[in-house]
Amino acid sequence: MTLTTERLKQLADQKMICKCSGDEYQSMARELLANREAQPVYQCRFFTTDVDGKQIGEWQDMDKGFYDQYDPYCRRILYTAPPAPAVRAANCQFCGRRQPDGGN
Repeated sequence: MTLTTERLKQLADQKMICKCSGDEYQSMARELLANREAQPVYQCRFFTTDVDGKQIGEWQDMDKGFYDQYDPYCRRILYTAPPAPAVRAANCQFCGRRQPDGGN
């Protein structure tokens, strides 16, 4: 099940009276867990000059200590895991129980 932004806004609106299905609860929980488990990757941009005198910027990973001391305009944080897509759970063909990984 894919939760659209519109549907999430409906569920978050305190004035709306709407029901949330079990599938929607599971989809939201999976997305929240994926965001909590993402780890930061600290990067800084270093510039070098090629043989023609042109400057080239390259992003390099580094530890947080170096990152904190580096120029704020030449640094960024990436995360190891993007938000997990909502995947519809499937029933096991043998026991009938729901499979959280979509049955894969």
